[in-house]
Amino acid sequence: MKILNRFTAEVIFESEKTTIRETVLEAISKKADLSKANLSKANLSWADLSKADLSEANLSKADLSKPYTWKTEFYKAKVTEKVKQQIIDSFKFVVVKE
Repeated sequence: MKILNRFTAEVIFESEKTTIRETVLEAISKKADLSKANLSKANLSWADLSKADLSEANLSKADLSKPYTWKTEFYKAKVTEKVKQQIIDSFKFVVVKE
């Protein structure tokens, strides 16, 4: 599986993994630069993205939605304001009064 640059289509990272999720996690573990990566439609639920530089990455239609993103670590992840808003929008908080 290959991760491509969203602007040039150049291969950023290549792996023998069979899913984009596994490939992204391997790329992160190997400190690959995923800024500008095309990760559209990627299932990133439950993924620890805390050390990923996702600035300028294409995350359109990526799975960042509940119930899975509450387990995703975004602390220190570099993301654009648009991606931050995607993440915020994916959370729905329910306040329970006793």
